[in-house]
Amino acid sequence: ELSKAKDSGQIKGFTGNDYTKPLASGDTAACFAWTGDVVQLRADNPNLGYALPQTGCTLWSDNFVIPALA
Repeated sequence: ELSKAKDSGQIKGFTGNDYTKPLASGDTAACFAWTGDVVQLRADNPNLGYALPQTGCTLWSDNFVIPALA
């Protein structure tokens, strides 16, 4: 489903922690971001905003991976 949405042009791409440069440059219009990153980016670009959907959002998410050969 995500590949289909990307192919339709609704989604530009999928990325990891390197989302801040396209967001700061205006190449990305919206993303799922860490609040701390947005606060730092707003120091250089006050036009950036941060919003929470009225329907709710993820409070936080902690993830970890154990390599298969660990």
